[in-house]
Amino acid sequence: MLCRPGMEDMMDRDVSPSPDGTMHDIWDAPGLYEIPGPNGHPFIHRYPDNEGRYLFSFNMDGFNPFQLKQAGRSASVMGLYMVCLNLPPEVRFKSKNMFLAGIIPGPKEPSTAEINSFLRPLVDDLLESYETGVYYNRTWKYPSGRKTRSALALIICDLPAARQALGFTGPQSTNFCSYCKLQLKDINDLNVGSWEPRSGKEHRNLALEWRDASEEAQCVEITSKYGIRYSEFLRLPYFDPIRNLCVDPMHAFFLRILSHHCQDIWGMNVKFDDGDGRTVDPVPSEIRSSPEFQNAFLALRSGALGTLRKFPFKTLRYLAADQSILVKAKSLEEIMAVFTKYVILVFCAICDSEC
Repeated sequence: MLCRPGMEDMMDRDVSPSPDGTMHDIWDAPGLYEIPGPNGHPFIHRYPDNEGRYLFSFNMDGFNPFQLKQAGRSASVMGLYMVCLNLPPEVRFKSKNMFLAGIIPGPKEPSTAEINSFLRPLVDDLLESYETGVYYNRTWKYPSGRKTRSALALIICDLPAARQALGFTGPQSTNFCSYCKLQLKDINDLNVGSWEPRSGKEHRNLALEWRDASEEAQCVEITSKYGIRYSEFLRLPYFDPIRNLCVDPMHAFFLRILSHHCQDIWGMNVKFDDGDGRTVDPVPSEIRSSPEFQNAFLALRSGALGTLRKFPFKTLRYLAADQSILVKAKSLEEIMAVFTKYVILVFCAICDSEC
């Protein structure tokens, strides 16, 4: 990029945050200016010797190179991509301005134990570029040469790739969240104040302990208890695996996962005054008083699971909410499994009390 006309002017532009506090671009977030340089001062600031200071984001994702052209044949090739955040948003993500940092050939995605081997050469380059810098004998704007430094500012991946790249366990694991310590069993806890945030320093210490463990059992214990493994990105002294991990905007917003989750799964609607979302919404009175709901309630209380199975799925969801039974079921079989467990627990409690 430094050899192409006009690129340095865009990359060396003033990236100061918006004076009125409005967020138009990623540079309006304070975190980028808090990344320390090798001398302890902020990495991003003007230098009198015109040293280039560039921040990059990283993404990795798998794709099927055969697409759907060969029926029954599938493979996964993973690309490693980097984007220079110093470029203006309108040119930042053009293919000619993106850096293909590596290709993992497949045919299967690398395991959690293998991914670090592919990341290591990239981290070597990033570490050298940050600590000692890279001197170019000639660039388009500086024919006599100039020195640049680069740093990794963000990891922007979907959930599986982000967890793999940074050494977290998967989004279905016990420690499912990469920002807080909420457990999977408490995933329905919407009280944000009760979520204990993860610490970058603690994460790094546990990951290094995982890396230096003399026995595999120690690694398994750390991963099981904390949801952490070692990542090559932790060799970058300035990198915070918590703060530098970005929520993937493509899947969350452009592919409407967030709106689907809020509107279709949680049933959120601006037309309803349904509180702050920290408690289960009450079952509407017209639903609770309907004969169908009442019959389903009697079937549950009497333990008649065969009868309960005949009711519509929507009625069973209302019944679960009315009885404060937390369910994440998406099918009749899944919700019946929850009701079966509930009935067994209730009748066991009755038997114990009678005994």
